[in-house]
Amino acid sequence: MEPEPKGVHFFLVEDSDNILFTSNLRASPLRIALLERSLAEPDRIVGPGGVAALQKLGLESCLEGIHAIPIVHIPYPDGRQGCSFHHGRFVMALRERAKRVPGVDVIEATVNELIECQHTKQILGVHGCFSNFRNTVMGKASRESTTGSQFCGVILKDIQLPMLQHGTVALARGRGPVLMYQISEHDTRMLVAVKHPIPHDLKGHVLKDVVLHLPASLHVAVHEALDKDRIRRMPSFFLPAVEQGGKITDENLAVLQRGCFKYFERGGECVRGPVSLLAGIAPSPTLLAYHFFAVAFYSIWVMFFHPRLAVNESNPDKPLMLSPHIWEYPGLAVKSVTVVSGIVLFASLR
Repeated sequence: MEPEPKGVHFFLVEDSDNILFTSNLRASPLRIALLERSLAEPDRIVGPGGVAALQKLGLESCLEGIHAIPIVHIPYPDGRQGCSFHHGRFVMALRERAKRVPGVDVIEATVNELIECQHTKQILGVHGCFSNFRNTVMGKASRESTTGSQFCGVILKDIQLPMLQHGTVALARGRGPVLMYQISEHDTRMLVAVKHPIPHDLKGHVLKDVVLHLPASLHVAVHEALDKDRIRRMPSFFLPAVEQGGKITDENLAVLQRGCFKYFERGGECVRGPVSLLAGIAPSPTLLAYHFFAVAFYSIWVMFFHPRLAVNESNPDKPLMLSPHIWEYPGLAVKSVTVVSGIVLFASLR
């Protein structure tokens, strides 16, 4: 094989989770080869980093013509706006934009190995969560990771969510959250969080253990979606493999869940900060750590001093909201220690 001319830059895209763009790509004097394993429209349930990143790169137009749905009711800071859409349509728009840039060749090819070559000035690899080259590139710095749960997704047709242009989260006792959000005029994505080990009969698990906890108006649409299409899966998070023990129990998780909702109810920075983090507007590890531990310690405060649901012995059909009694404090203090130790362990794993 003849050596490549000097100045050729290769942008390796192992799968369609990511496409690499830099400011140079808009008007680059270099020859750039963009390699994609498949140029077919991806059928995945992953998404990009955010509208703000596209605006910074001058690529906001890639959201046009793909039937993106604006998210207008989330309190994004500084008047920003988000949107949701079909990931595959967005990726195809990015590819078309890349093809129009002078000096860029978009090539459908499978990269089997990485070979060092002195004639190539730069190789930039953009890999997905199942990268074949992460260990090769990172070498000894690479760490084996495990995933604790997955999101399993289906597309629901022509349904009405409780609030227009809002995401909807359904919480079922003993089960993971169910997320629903509109991605086009007629399509709404439903993501079900499923802990490992993943059930062998995933469709049966969704029908038996999840659908019954959803509003009745969605049952028919979920059944139709499962009958017509496959369930798509993606890891919800990765953790490095460790030998230390400990975990956050369901009981402690309930404490954090309640505290998290109470934290958001405070408004102000208690909403602005988390929204900025989730939207990729403020990718600050310090801000993340601040709100992570603020939610944790506020959850403990809520456990001690906020009213909680209690059984009304005189009228079981009418529950009461009562604050903990002072004699319950020693037990709550012990539970606080287990909650804090669990979140510290979780933070160290992240």
